[in-house]
Amino acid sequence: MAHVLPAEDYGNVREAIPTGDRLAYAFPGQVRIDLGTREITIDLGEAEPCARISVGRTPTDRLKRLSDIVLVAATAVLWLPLLAVLAVAVKCTSRGPVFYAQTRLGRGGRTFRCLKLRTMSAEADVHLERMLSGDDALRSEFENTCKLRFDPRVTRFGRALRRTGLDELPQLLAVVRGEMSLVGPRPIVARETSYYGPYLPLMQSVRPGLTGLWQVSGRNDVSYEARVAYDVQYVLTRTLWYDVKLIAKTLLLEFQPARRGSY
Repeated sequence: MAHVLPAEDYGNVREAIPTGDRLAYAFPGQVRIDLGTREITIDLGEAEPCARISVGRTPTDRLKRLSDIVLVAATAVLWLPLLAVLAVAVKCTSRGPVFYAQTRLGRGGRTFRCLKLRTMSAEADVHLERMLSGDDALRSEFENTCKLRFDPRVTRFGRALRRTGLDELPQLLAVVRGEMSLVGPRPIVARETSYYGPYLPLMQSVRPGLTGLWQVSGRNDVSYEARVAYDVQYVLTRTLWYDVKLIAKTLLLEFQPARRGSY
């Protein structure tokens, strides 16, 4: 299946693609870039290698890292008090720890502990296998999307946090540590690597992000195949200006929770 995704007004796509001989990957499947229409077609099927794309650390990446630190530090006076208030609310509305930590894969496949405000009942991971073992439809949904749209484990306050994306606020600490960036592909767990196939090294050539192209393009309302395509598209066309636009879109979606695709 091929996904054709508009590159919008990134500027010249050719200039946006990192070049050089730092890290080169050859992909089966197809990654076609039309510089006239600024569209990228990503074929997730199997085919002979047809694209060789160089990726790696660039001066832009170093500037992106610096901008991450500056933005997070400059806004700390806003998000730190908000995080404290939300943490108290989580503690007061349900039993269990305030934070939920999960091992995720970052740049280069390195693992890190990804923090979220807890949105589920205590021992949710234990309950998940019990739920899936007794319901084939739920298991199929979880295997296809790694999510459940109507998850009974989510608390009432947790559902509000998910709809607004505020449960991910603690990940700003991972941005400070250099494990994540403000913008990039979402960090995945080990079981999700198979979805990316030959595109996994490309996706893991950048830091995972707090927000990104997939997050503002429907998020959980789109298929996982489309998510892979969005992640690949972002890595191939990333620029600092486009990061600014994605952050702006993310902030606008805070006031349109029905369009976030978060649940």
